[in-house]
Amino acid sequence: MEMNPTQETGHLLPCGHSVEDVWDDMEADRITDHALNCPHCTTARASLDELTEATRALIDDPATPPAGFLDKIMTAVRADLSLGQTIRLPSPTARVDISTYALAAMLRYVVDGVDGICAHECRVEVSPDNSGAVKVWIDQTGPEAPT
Repeated sequence: MEMNPTQETGHLLPCGHSVEDVWDDMEADRITDHALNCPHCTTARASLDELTEATRALIDDPATPPAGFLDKIMTAVRADLSLGQTIRLPSPTARVDISTYALAAMLRYVVDGVDGICAHECRVEVSPDNSGAVKVWIDQTGPEAPT
């Protein structure tokens, strides 16, 4: 679905062809007379060839991260991430918490999946009396939204 039909799509080269056209020709294994003689298309094709080779090299020779690398990254992320208030979820095997921000984002996603409704705002508040209870407010937009 085209969002703005008046806006040009793709990455146009000075010759009027797009990088996407050059890519499509490469994937179809075809070379037009224009592509053979145009310096812009030739340069784009060479750049895309380099990108393809670099991608193949990464796929063919995946790096193995050092032991504990993921744990170090997640520790840094957790240290930087402001979770706000969290809610303890029932779990028989481990401690599982979810932030009120993450829960609100998930609820917005679910509501947005309902045809004709868009969650404009979602707020989750933990009950001061019971840390396992929450109150949820969702403002919606769309044809079924109250006015």
